[in-house]
Amino acid sequence: MNIAQFSVKNSVLVNLLMIGLFLFGAISLLRMPTELNPEVDFNWVFITVLYPGASPTETENLIVDKIEAEIQDVNNISEIQSTAGEGFGFLLIKFEDMSESEFREHYTDIKAEVDKVQLPTDAEDPLFQSFSSGDFLPVITVNMAFSIPEDNAQKIADNLEDDLNDLSGVAKVQVAGLAQREVWVEIDPDKLNALKVTMDEIVMALQVRNLNVPGGNISFGKTEYLIRSVGEYDAPDAGAALQVRRYRHELRNSSAARYCRRHDRDGRGRILLHATVCGHSLGSEHLDHCR
Repeated sequence: MNIAQFSVKNSVLVNLLMIGLFLFGAISLLRMPTELNPEVDFNWVFITVLYPGASPTETENLIVDKIEAEIQDVNNISEIQSTAGEGFGFLLIKFEDMSESEFREHYTDIKAEVDKVQLPTDAEDPLFQSFSSGDFLPVITVNMAFSIPEDNAQKIADNLEDDLNDLSGVAKVQVAGLAQREVWVEIDPDKLNALKVTMDEIVMALQVRNLNVPGGNISFGKTEYLIRSVGEYDAPDAGAALQVRRYRHELRNSSAARYCRRHDRDGRGRILLHATVCGHSLGSEHLDHCR
């Protein structure tokens, strides 16, 4: 007896089965989770180790190479990229395509293998981070247009950023559109001629004094120290007391120059705040709070 004959002889049973399938299908459709921006996992792992005061060669030999050698035993790794910089070591580990549960197991294996590495005593604990679309794709974007002074608008944007960060489920908030702050040095030509100082001398003095100059390394036993002369200005008007040439004329006291803070735009502006939500926690309360 084939399926057709069985269906004809047992029509009531077949009809009940069809009704049941439709009911289960409708219930599944209504209960199926839907998302506006579903999170996509890339199966990437970031490892960052901070080693303050270490040179790139030290971070490569003492941190990056050791971690690379230890994680080679983890399965399904497709690619490893590493960077050794001054005071830090960074590794990007890419896994092959796999389910989320399998990736979490390998993520735990990576952390276990890195914990076996004997890092320098001055190095900080490794920072682990997995990468997904939620790390760079904003879910909520707030557009704030303003015609008030830029400083006031920035204070409002900072407060709004803090409020969004306080929401449960918000991973991070990025602010874009703020004008770059600038410090203008306005020179009085008449005063400049009276002091017998040229414009090039002032520009050269500002460029030469506003520098951080490396001074090499000093080794004491197994410890190596970096030497650097810190001379960058830590305040917008720090150059006002600058000495030009051999004369002891300070720019502010001589009234030859005036320091003022400005922005690279004037008038009406616009600020964008991009909020990224963790996982599947986007809800109406986030949108209501933004409004």
